[in-house]
Amino acid sequence: MASVVFRQFLNVGTGISQRRLGPIDITFYRLNGVELQFDVGGPAVAADRNLALRQWSGPEGVWTKTGAPLNVPWTLVRRSQGSGADDPMPESVVRQNDIFAMWDSPGPQMTGYVGRGISRVYVVQNFTTWVEGQSIRTGQVERLSAVAAWHGVCDLVSMDWAEGGTSWSRMPQNRTGTGWVDTSGSPPGF
Repeated sequence: MASVVFRQFLNVGTGISQRRLGPIDITFYRLNGVELQFDVGGPAVAADRNLALRQWSGPEGVWTKTGAPLNVPWTLVRRSQGSGADDPMPESVVRQNDIFAMWDSPGPQMTGYVGRGISRVYVVQNFTTWVEGQSIRTGQVERLSAVAAWHGVCDLVSMDWAEGGTSWSRMPQNRTGTGWVDTSGSPPGF
């Protein structure tokens, strides 16, 4: 292990994937584009082949508010340990020289929240990502890097919730970053 090193987590601009990073709104999806990069150069990687990026979906939680978004308490909709294996799609993986990268865009589809008086939605998704490779010497697939833990949080408010809630804006807690976010309690703040 450790022949591949986590390089960086990007969430603004564009990375080597040439995909948009940061907030992405597509019809009823509210997503946060990110890119994770790993350094795969050096002689240790030359001894491996069939490099692959792997990902695991960790703990997640969804909370909502019904009614005035600043005055009512949060309601837990769902909390889980995640869906397990969540490997990136091939078109989201890029290798450029000694950098191996993946693009991802966690976030909710909002259609289930429309027309129900829901004024605010808070979604936490946690992930771990790593690089695997097949050893030329043994033929065994092995993890070549430490895991990179990261998260996506979508904090969304609908100011037209009383009329059906089809317009969603991002609140200050909307973010992505390294490490995991606790899903055991209610969302922070108001």
